Amino acid sequence: MIVQHLKLRRATLFDANKIFEIEIKSFSHRTAALKEEIEKAIVENKIYIYDICQQTVGYIWIEITNDVCYIESIAVDSDHRGKSYGKEILERTLLMLKEDAIIKCVLHVNTTNKIAYHMYKEFGFSNLHLVENFYGENSNAYLMEKIL
Repeated sequence: MIVQHLKLRRATLFDANKIFEIEIKSFSHRTAALKEEIEKAIVENKIYIYDICQQTVGYIWIEITNDVCYIESIAVDSDHRGKSYGKEILERTLLMLKEDAIIKCVLHVNTTNKIAYHMYKEFGFSNLHLVENFYGENSNAYLMEKIL
């Protein structure tokens, strides 16, 4: 399901505040130091923004090492949730990675985030194993992988 009016672009430092805002609203385990991490990732071209009519609806933060991609974070602004934008962001990103000869994509997802977990399963990600306390004490994650 490709939404034609959803545009992909590399993030710029101008986007840092919006990414930070979405990240903080979406993930309770994030810290104030995240703002500096976001700015560094933007400079290193690791964050992609998804816009509709020049309004940011979400982003994906990826780290590529050799031919493997790690999804650091994917989030949709709370005003735009429930419209399948998360699926669209993931679908477009996976297509881009495949075109760039990336062979595998891995990520961690909180065991309590059932919506994201089921989305990843729908896209063919498989569970590798449980990582206890990944997000802090008693906050576990599944390590998931998809072969592209």
